[in-house]
Amino acid sequence: MAGFLLQGSISVADEKAKVDHGSETASTTGHGHSEESHSSQGSTIPSGMIPKPDLMVWSLITFAAFVFLLSKFAWKPLAAGLDQREARIRNDIHEAESARVKAQQLLAEHEARLAKTEETVRELIAEAKRDAEKVRADLTAAAEADVQTMKKRAVSEIEQARDVALQQLFDTLSTNVMDATSRIVGRSLNSDDHQRLVQEALAELNVRRN
Repeated sequence: MAGFLLQGSISVADEKAKVDHGSETASTTGHGHSEESHSSQGSTIPSGMIPKPDLMVWSLITFAAFVFLLSKFAWKPLAAGLDQREARIRNDIHEAESARVKAQQLLAEHEARLAKTEETVRELIAEAKRDAEKVRADLTAAAEADVQTMKKRAVSEIEQARDVALQQLFDTLSTNVMDATSRIVGRSLNSDDHQRLVQEALAELNVRRN
């Protein structure tokens, strides 16, 4: 519709321009000498550049009609499209901001979990070190206790073997002494004498050893 009105306005303006041009041609033919004299006096504005009032009026009417039709039929869809585009852009910005905030929250949570995990690992390592030191100390103490026990057992066994050997030696010696004494004294020693001699010999041996 706007195109039809615009085309009609242009046609009317063209017809009006043709009529004006014909009248101008006739006027130019009838007054050739006067125009030549007038142009010789210094007129330099071409006739086609002079605006015509009726053409200006039709041009203004056509422009006003075009603006009216544009505002009535095209402005609302254009404004609606612009509003939709603005709303879509705002929605995209809001979604991007929400995604950024969510990403920051996830990053903070991840860093917190990572820090907690690192702290847990450090605690486990420290606990493992403490356990290892305790086990080592326990093993060392147990080994020392075993060594002391073995040492005491060995000393006890050595002392027992020595006592047995000494007992056997003194038994043999006492027997020999008793035989020799009997031959010298002329009488045999009884068991009490034999026991007394053995005890005296053992006591003397202990005194010498200490």
